[in-house]
Amino acid sequence: HVLRAVVVLEIVVREKNLPDLHAVLREEALVLVYEAGLAYGGAHLDVVDVSRARLEPKGLDSGGYSAGGDEEHVVTRLAQGAELGDETAKAFADHGLYRYNMNLQTNPERYAELISDTHTIEEKIQTIKYLQKYGVTICCGGIFGLGESWRDRVKMAYACRELDVDGIPLNVLLPIPGTPLEERRIMEPCDVAKAFSIFRLVNPTKVVKFAAGRETTMKDFQGLLMLSGMNSFITGGYLTTRGRSVEEDQRFIGYLKGFMG
Repeated sequence: HVLRAVVVLEIVVREKNLPDLHAVLREEALVLVYEAGLAYGGAHLDVVDVSRARLEPKGLDSGGYSAGGDEEHVVTRLAQGAELGDETAKAFADHGLYRYNMNLQTNPERYAELISDTHTIEEKIQTIKYLQKYGVTICCGGIFGLGESWRDRVKMAYACRELDVDGIPLNVLLPIPGTPLEERRIMEPCDVAKAFSIFRLVNPTKVVKFAAGRETTMKDFQGLLMLSGMNSFITGGYLTTRGRSVEEDQRFIGYLKGFMG
């Protein structure tokens, strides 16, 4: 089980009157967050850096990124952040990092058009290859609902396959007022299920994970996703929105187990 620490980190910032999230990324605060997640059955802590700052090797020792813990529980083994160079990727591996998230987001051919023109898809792909070179496993997926075509979704699925990533997190856009994509329509549940099916067919042995948008887009049809190829999901909250409570999702998993017996 993975405890995604974004929402919990925000709570720690407020309750401890810390200046910002970077002040949380220290051993004491990480352990506090980690221990809170153990109550929900979490075994790993996923540290998310939402800045665009490029991490350098010399910053890892003071940034709270070292892995620790006992054989059963490991404190910081997952992370996601900006693009990395070869030296930094090696430093992460040397610090015991198990998995790094670096999403392609969409069809690589349309990355600059649909996602960003401040950095390139080639930088992201190179980061993935650097980390794989040093034995770090990769979580790499994208987001639906940006205006991409079905061809784009297929192309992204094959791009993940070509990179041989280990986990594929898939998000569905939640149009938020005041953002450039606020007028986008929320995807229909049937289209979300079809998109997940594509990724499962193209990547039959990988973890296909639903991240943001699960509750909003699927509503009463969440169980259908298990028949469409999803075999993992994030619970509790996301980078900019809240999700269902962990307790609700634990009950959901309990119901799903009934179909397996």
